[in-house]
Amino acid sequence: MTITISSPEDLLAALPYQVGFHPRESLVVVVLREHTICFSARLDIPREPADALDLIDATCERIAWATSQAGGDGALLVLYDDTPLGWGTLLAVGDRLSSWGLRMPLSALVAGGSWRQLGSDEPLRWGTWHPMPRADESGAVAEFVGLGRSAAPDRETSLDLLRPTPGPDGTITRVTGREARIPVLATGAWRRFFTLGAVDEPDFWWPDAATAVAMGRSLLDREFRDAVIALLVPESVPFDALAPGALARARDLLGRALEPPRSRRSEPSWHRHAWTHAAVERIFFRFATLSRTCPPPISAGAYCVTALLAGRLGRGHLCSAAIDEALAADPQHVLAGLLHRALGRGMLPGHAVAGQAPGAGVA
Repeated sequence: MTITISSPEDLLAALPYQVGFHPRESLVVVVLREHTICFSARLDIPREPADALDLIDATCERIAWATSQAGGDGALLVLYDDTPLGWGTLLAVGDRLSSWGLRMPLSALVAGGSWRQLGSDEPLRWGTWHPMPRADESGAVAEFVGLGRSAAPDRETSLDLLRPTPGPDGTITRVTGREARIPVLATGAWRRFFTLGAVDEPDFWWPDAATAVAMGRSLLDREFRDAVIALLVPESVPFDALAPGALARARDLLGRALEPPRSRRSEPSWHRHAWTHAAVERIFFRFATLSRTCPPPISAGAYCVTALLAGRLGRGHLCSAAIDEALAADPQHVLAGLLHRALGRGMLPGHAVAGQAPGAGVA
């Protein structure tokens, strides 16, 4: 669903919901195509001048690749750091974007609960400080909230969603060498997992330790895991590359999880899309819960699926963090390594940008 941004105030109110948290000491670049947001990228402001050039070069290279894939023709820059290094980063990135021929209708500075435009198509507004817009007065924020998005206070808080969760006794469950090698089916657990309930109501799904282990072990079956990924993240894995039996089993377990209820003629055309998005959000949160309750090394498979779902939803920082957790759980995990390399090349695994196949963007 396209989020409508009607003004600079709307953009500033909505950016934390686009990013997933309230940025600090950051530069956020929003790439446009024909006034529609293609993707956003966030750059931490370097703390040492010696690190600035390399960091800016690497980030701009990734943005350039993703922009070419998305057919971007414009960019908005918002700086959340009123320091000389912040200003220098803004100017350096702005110069690069301009050299690519991108129009930049807005750049803004956010500091101390206020903001001002540094450049726009309305010169009379340049340099004037304004109070930060209220989220509850923004139509764009209302659209994000309607899609289940929220904005954590900061990046670290937003990553709590993915951090391994100890059991009631404060310890992480351990698996034997045999359990870490041999997959199981966990058919009943997956059927309950994909029984989503009403997607506009709170979700209380939480696996006990034995269920988390069984589901994690089932993802050791790469054919089954890849079939689940193919169904949840369209075009991520070609169907003709999948084992027919594994694909049939995955389809059976998913059931009608991603099929919206029968709509009435009076319902707006976007209703089915919004319902599907909400269902994918619920499945993403369930996979995130499974990942952090499942013990290493078998949690790596669940973290990889979580990363791809985060990518599909455009949550780049959660995609990156899930890949890091997968590699922490199992440094030799093949899929996690592939996703890590894709992210390093500027691709956001699982995310379709401006009509491109998943893996063609960065956030």
